[in-house]
Amino acid sequence: MTTASVAYKPLIKVNLGCGGNWKAEGWFGLDMHATSFIWQVGAEKTYLDIDVKKGLPFADQSVDVVFSSHTLEHFTHAEAVVLLAEIYRVMKVGAPLCLVVPDMDIYVDKLIKRDETFLMTPEIVGGRIKNNLTDNFLMNFYSDPRFNNTCHKYAYNFENMQATLFFLLAGIA
Repeated sequence: MTTASVAYKPLIKVNLGCGGNWKAEGWFGLDMHATSFIWQVGAEKTYLDIDVKKGLPFADQSVDVVFSSHTLEHFTHAEAVVLLAEIYRVMKVGAPLCLVVPDMDIYVDKLIKRDETFLMTPEIVGGRIKNNLTDNFLMNFYSDPRFNNTCHKYAYNFENMQATLFFLLAGIA
């Protein structure tokens, strides 16, 4: 009786926009030094320092999973579409994609309800708190040095994320 030998090939897992202090066994972290340095705690660099607007360093249909949290909103819509097309290029057919972005609908709802607890929290609004809720709301969606914010360039909710992904897939397919 013979046994067949199956070669083990490790999965290619990518965290896009991982920040400078992120690491997980078996994952590629991708970020730019200029961005991730802000979040880097130690001296050890745990990510590939690349500008993803210039492409992803993977072969066509070679990536098994892509995860990206609070990254896509840092690109203009046009840049995001190009990046999503690049992600689509490198992902294997049927591979999972997880995109996490701030939900614009939540922020709009919190502004309409004048929710001070939400709109006065620096980690939620993405910058130094201002003395009014409207500016705290706006700093999450507009890149402006006076806000000292995280440079968001676009905002998403379910509707426009779905439309963006549908447009992308319809254009590629």
